[in-house]
Amino acid sequence: MATKDALGAALEEICKVIPNGTLIFFPSYKLMDKLCNRWKATGQWTRLNSQKT
Repeated sequence: MATKDALGAALEEICKVIPNGTLIFFPSYKLMDKLCNRWKATGQWTRLNSQKT
C-alpha cells in the first residue's frame, strides 16, 4: 500500500507543475484499477482531479 500511496503523492506533485493536464500510462488495466481504487479510498483521487479541472 505504501508504494501505491507514494506513486499517488508523486503524481500529485507532478500535476502541480505541469500545465493543461497530464496523461498517465499504466502497464495493465488491472494495475490501473488497483491504483485508482486505492487513490479513491485514500482521497488522492479527489486531490488529483481537483488539480486538473
